[in-house]
Amino acid sequence: MLLSPQRFWILRLTAVRRKRVAADACRREEIARVVDSKNFQRGVLASEATSALGFKGVFSPYHKVLCKLTKLVKAPEVVAKIQSSESTGTKEISRQQHNQFREDIPGIESVTIYTYKELKNATNGFSPANKIGEGGFGSVYKGRLRDGKDIAVKVLSSESKQGAREFLTEITVISGIIHDNLVKLYGCCVEGSHRILVYNYLENNSLAQCLLGSNRNNIHFNWRTRVKISVGVARGLTFLHEEVQPHVVHRDIKASNILLDKDLTPKISDFGLAKLLPTNMTHVSTRVAGTIGYLAPEYAIRGQVTRKSDIYSYGVLLLEIVSGRCNTNTRLPYQDQFLLERVSMK
Repeated sequence: MLLSPQRFWILRLTAVRRKRVAADACRREEIARVVDSKNFQRGVLASEATSALGFKGVFSPYHKVLCKLTKLVKAPEVVAKIQSSESTGTKEISRQQHNQFREDIPGIESVTIYTYKELKNATNGFSPANKIGEGGFGSVYKGRLRDGKDIAVKVLSSESKQGAREFLTEITVISGIIHDNLVKLYGCCVEGSHRILVYNYLENNSLAQCLLGSNRNNIHFNWRTRVKISVGVARGLTFLHEEVQPHVVHRDIKASNILLDKDLTPKISDFGLAKLLPTNMTHVSTRVAGTIGYLAPEYAIRGQVTRKSDIYSYGVLLLEIVSGRCNTNTRLPYQDQFLLERVSMK
């Protein structure tokens, strides 16, 4: 029986991912035998973060910045000073520590450094009742600071190397970027093994939940609203692709990464897989990452990411917004499971 194009890409991508995971595991084991464990951990974090942003080699303009940020995340002296600050009842790191952090990591002047205790109190001890989302890299909780500001607290897995890489990528890419259709990064926590990102809280959660998920009956999505959401996401992508320098390729545009505020204004979120694309480069060669169903075929095959990869994902998202259904639904009859196939047949 002939395979449909959608099923072919799913099977092809699954096989490629399995091979790369096995190869990466062998490579890490070999390095671990030779390198001291402490230096190995820092080295992997720095190299993976640099690779995650699309730059390779010691001459990368972001390499030194990422290495410094990696050391700050793990450095015992920073952890000790944070804990000392917490024990004296201080909400944030001392002004001197704060300024040192800014000097080591340029471009993050607007990012606040929170203590773990402060965020734990804000989320009522990371209560399950406050959990508003969960992904492959960790969980998201709703919180409220003492000044009454509502926040979204993204707790990245302390055991996952992907979580560490996502933390480094996200804080470097989105810090200082402000746009009506992008989430706002308030700050972060680098205390001990904790890696936490703090964003502005958006009342209506994600487009996946409101339009395609269990909360779809709570909000009426008329055509005017759907057009507003579609245009807003397009404006956010245009800003990332053309106005930000270096250009940013998101690599994971999907319904669950489009958040909605109280006015249903869309905000692109989750920049953990983002790549930086300098103006003198047409593409970045990298491991394939993203969500099946949203991946551009040429990116899945060659591993070369361009701005067109995001545009393909946006096209799939647009079909979901118009139709009101997910691009893949295995609970439907066989011939109706993939939205792209249904559209191509018509």
